[in-house]
Amino acid sequence: MYILVIDDDADDFEFFLNALKLVKPAARCQHLKSGLSALKFLQKLTEQPNLIFLNINMPKMNGTEVLIALKSDPKLKDIPVIMWSTTTSEKEKSAFKKLGAVHFLTKPTELSVLMSSLKGLVN
Repeated sequence: MYILVIDDDADDFEFFLNALKLVKPAARCQHLKSGLSALKFLQKLTEQPNLIFLNINMPKMNGTEVLIALKSDPKLKDIPVIMWSTTTSEKEKSAFKKLGAVHFLTKPTELSVLMSSLKGLVN
């Protein structure tokens, strides 16, 4: 399994990676810190990720803009995107699903909670 995480917060990525290694040790995980760099990176890839975890609140190009760009690109539109954020707003969660996200994961503060969430998403 190949997972791409798009998140400007390095600490959140490290937390995610620690949980992922415990849940799915064989998974490959790539981290990009901006939506713009992620879109450029994805255009050049020959192997697409199985999943993208996409943060919402990022500078320059936020997660909403990245999701819209991904879902409007014929080459990238079929990659499942999981929105990954601190928000708990049901309205926002619903809006992201309408834009094409397959799931919304509120960033937990406990490793065990993240591991439990990831088990259902990456296995």
